[in-house]
Amino acid sequence: KSRQSDLYLQQLADQISPLMALNDDMSITLHYVNQDTVNGMATLGGHIFIFRGLLEKLPNENALVMLLAHEIAHVKLRHPVKALSKGVLISVLLAVVSGQNNADVSGILSGTTQFAFLGFSRKQEQEADTEATQLSGHYYQHTQGAIALFEVLLAESEIDVISSLALFNSHPDINERIAAISQQSQENQWSTQGRVVEIPEYIKQLLRDDNLSETTNKDND
Repeated sequence: KSRQSDLYLQQLADQISPLMALNDDMSITLHYVNQDTVNGMATLGGHIFIFRGLLEKLPNENALVMLLAHEIAHVKLRHPVKALSKGVLISVLLAVVSGQNNADVSGILSGTTQFAFLGFSRKQEQEADTEATQLSGHYYQHTQGAIALFEVLLAESEIDVISSLALFNSHPDINERIAAISQQSQENQWSTQGRVVEIPEYIKQLLRDDNLSETTNKDND
């Protein structure tokens, strides 16, 4: 099941990556992590991790594309390399270097209670937002999904202590980031509303199954 989720995320990334003008030496590899954590993160070597907890909350594929574009932008701009000295998720990097598959990496992440994420600066987050909004605007001719992603993060920030998570561990306030997307949309004459694409039902079902499976396992422990 996780393999199907990996493939779906990878296919989306493969569709938008050529539109983001990555250097020829850059490759993007998506990893689905079956964990409740509401997060996504880019690490060294173009490896991007998307957690089930966040996927479950996204209202549509447009918001997911914005999320993927944001993480791909970090890779494009070499932010993980620049942030290396600020701390990395060692277990993930070791798994990647040793060639473990996605399921193995997800298992490592699921068993890790303390994360040391690459910390991106305010400027780096703003740069990634700008790149991702640009992609979203060109790809859909509107930025509804871009705004929807940050509305999800804003709602989550109000109900949980999430300051340690990579997507939230950014200096720009989430409301400021939404306002910046609206301003960028206005400057490029993109609507902030438009037709949305649904996340495929089979992916939603996989997420529900994974959630139920993890809940059952916790209850049995």
